[in-house]
Amino acid sequence: MKRYLVLTFVLCIANCFAQKELKEFYLKRSLKQDGRQFNFQVLEDDKHGVWFYDQQKFYYWFMSQRVHFTQGQSSGILLNGKFESFYVSKQLCEKGIFSKGLKHGDWKYWREDGTIERSEKWFNGRLKTQKWFDEQGNLVKTNISKRNGFFIESGDTLTIEKKGLIVQRVIYDEQGRVQQEERFKEGKMHGKQTSYAEGKLISSVRYKKGKLIDKVVKDEEPKETKKTLKERFKKKEKEEPKGE
Repeated sequence: MKRYLVLTFVLCIANCFAQKELKEFYLKRSLKQDGRQFNFQVLEDDKHGVWFYDQQKFYYWFMSQRVHFTQGQSSGILLNGKFESFYVSKQLCEKGIFSKGLKHGDWKYWREDGTIERSEKWFNGRLKTQKWFDEQGNLVKTNISKRNGFFIESGDTLTIEKKGLIVQRVIYDEQGRVQQEERFKEGKMHGKQTSYAEGKLISSVRYKKGKLIDKVVKDEEPKETKKTLKERFKKKEKEEPKGE
């Protein structure tokens, strides 16, 4: 009797694993599209899809042997799970994970010669961090998405942007001291625009919606460095109330 129960248990476990492997095989897709090879998984038929679509997010879905993406909507079967694409040379092009049609977690992209081009971190379809690399693998640009905008660092330039309004763009010298500060509103110069030499203010110009309204030239104490400005911005972000 005991042997019979053990055998039954083993057969049940084996059957479960077989069903799981069969289901995973059924969910996998492979196709050629736009000169690349796509390998990916789709959402199970018995899983709930998207109840409410976020109009700001892009949803990836599969239909008629093609992968599609649509802002704020989808049709066909949502991508769900691991995703890989390859160049014609079989070199890896991109790799990441989808969660019910949305990019999620770590994504990486490579050039055709195999060097890393950029890496991204996503959270349910929202891009949180993006890093760009040169052909030697050196980091050349970092974009960090904050709650109401972006924190962008590229070479000697730091940009703090909020929903299309560039609050501040700062350019530094080789010692990391502020060289120039610019402010924009709706694509036009707005507010104080300042220039520095060796950390001291040499000119201050004030604009209103692209029109010059005031100009002052004087000396001031050395401005804060790139490091202290970044720390101040991060501290300000932590003090703001949380929310998408």
